[in-house]
Amino acid sequence: ALYGLWGRSESDVFAVGQYGSILHRDSTGWTTQHVDSNATFRGIAGVSYTPDVYVVGRAGAILKYDGATWSSMRSEVTSDLYAIWVDPGTLQAYAVGDSGTIVEYDGTSWTRMASGVTATLLGITGTSVGDIYAVGTEGTILHFDGVSWSTQSSPTTTTLDHVWEDNGSAAFASGPSGTVLHLNLYSGPDWQQETTNAVETLYGVWGTNAFDVFASGAGGSMLHFDGSTWQVETTGSSATLYALWGNSSTDVWAVGSNGTILRGAR
Repeated sequence: ALYGLWGRSESDVFAVGQYGSILHRDSTGWTTQHVDSNATFRGIAGVSYTPDVYVVGRAGAILKYDGATWSSMRSEVTSDLYAIWVDPGTLQAYAVGDSGTIVEYDGTSWTRMASGVTATLLGITGTSVGDIYAVGTEGTILHFDGVSWSTQSSPTTTTLDHVWEDNGSAAFASGPSGTVLHLNLYSGPDWQQETTNAVETLYGVWGTNAFDVFASGAGGSMLHFDGSTWQVETTGSSATLYALWGNSSTDVWAVGSNGTILRGAR
């Protein structure tokens, strides 16, 4: 299974998953990257203007890619880590995981942060070090304002698997039974549950803006939000799609079970 996906362009895409799997796509196709680990990797992130890429996974595993080689980093935790986000302004990184674990990288070392929760945190996103969201089990939603993490009111108690934020104006989180939560910061500070008419568990969520958002999940399911309604997209796959990333609104990628990699042009 492939659980994480991130890229800079159609010729620079990374996918990560079970048994230490890290795949990279360049202009010639996909190749396997060599790493000295057999950990299951869950999350991957970087920024567009540096070669650095970070991967997180089982038992606190964190690897860093410098454009040539992968090396292990000391995370200071042994909890499974599920997701990571890198601030494009400061290049600080934040990763989340089991039992409320949050760790921060300041460019030199990783340190643990106080989250105030014991829920497993599965997704993280942000626009700056003063605006970061994390989501997880029991409908947990956290927000970081640059000083501390605080719990936000959630309209659900179901697990939230991923979260994506649009430039500080809106955020979306996905979960079981077609669950999608939407935070529209122009209309208020409260998260709202969307009507998707989907029944599948939704794992990945990604978009280009608040009016162009995709959610993927079990059975090859894919939904698209145009700003008012969610519509079913056809993927031609029955694989569980765990993660999404896009090169543009018309070039969207997904990875999932059985090594599945999909690319959709709309």
